Amino acid sequence: MTSSSFSSHASFPQLAQASQTDASPSLVQDPTTAQGLSAPTEPKNADSGTSLSASPATDTAATEAAPTAPQPDLAMDPDLVVSPPPPPQGFIESAMGQIQSIMEMGGPVVVLLSILSVLSLTVILYKVWQFSWLGIGRHKRARKALLQWRQGQQVEAIDLLAKGKAPVSVVLLHAMRGQLFHPDKGALIREDVERVALSSLSKTRFLLRFLETVGQISPLLGLFGTVIGMIEAFQRLQQAGASVDPSVLAGGIWVALLTTAVGLAVAIPASLFADWFSSRVEREQDVIEELVTSVLTGQITDASSTPANPVVHGDLAYAT
Repeated sequence: MTSSSFSSHASFPQLAQASQTDASPSLVQDPTTAQGLSAPTEPKNADSGTSLSASPATDTAATEAAPTAPQPDLAMDPDLVVSPPPPPQGFIESAMGQIQSIMEMGGPVVVLLSILSVLSLTVILYKVWQFSWLGIGRHKRARKALLQWRQGQQVEAIDLLAKGKAPVSVVLLHAMRGQLFHPDKGALIREDVERVALSSLSKTRFLLRFLETVGQISPLLGLFGTVIGMIEAFQRLQQAGASVDPSVLAGGIWVALLTTAVGLAVAIPASLFADWFSSRVEREQDVIEELVTSVLTGQITDASSTPANPVVHGDLAYAT
């Protein structure tokens, strides 16, 4: 009895020590529990449950392990070359829209002025081409032929003028032919040269009257449209009665003045080019008269045509 109780009492400390020995490793050796007690947990992604922070070694390894996508060689493959974008069309579209809005606001007067502007621009371009093709203002060939004529090279001078298209060359050619083949018919030669000169210069004056007319009537048409617009604006003001809106009157006035502005915009270029073309034709006419007269008269009053031994009667000298 005594030995059994002693053995049983002796086993109690062993059991207690064994229980403490078995329980202590779970608290010390569990890494999860120790980490949870020693440091706060890192945030995890809600979708995948993985940690948002990664170590630099892991990122470097992932970067080195990720395959690099091959880049296309644009220089070797012409199909992959990016073509430049087309030019913007916004400016042309906006300009056409503004012109259309102006024509709608201005009414039939602005439409008529627009037609006149297109026609006048066409005439201006045609006259510039015509003057350039005829050689208006270029007199080098004619003056060189006149110099050959005075030096006695009549055939060479006529051949040189036959290659020219300018009115001064054509008229001077007829004067030299008449003076060479009909020297005794001076009056008839002058009349025939005048005929050729009028025929040649009439081609250069063609359509100049149209430009002058456009320059004269375009401001009048614009003023006519302004008067009509003012009448309509005051009619709207009268219909408004007591509830007068100043914006209605102001809008009608500026729309009415729009026709005057369009008329001036059409008239100014037409008048300028008409005067410029007319001045060039007048200059061509003056040169024709100068050179033809030199051929017909032989420039007998020039110092180069004075004889070496003139017969002097009183204070005057006459050629023998």
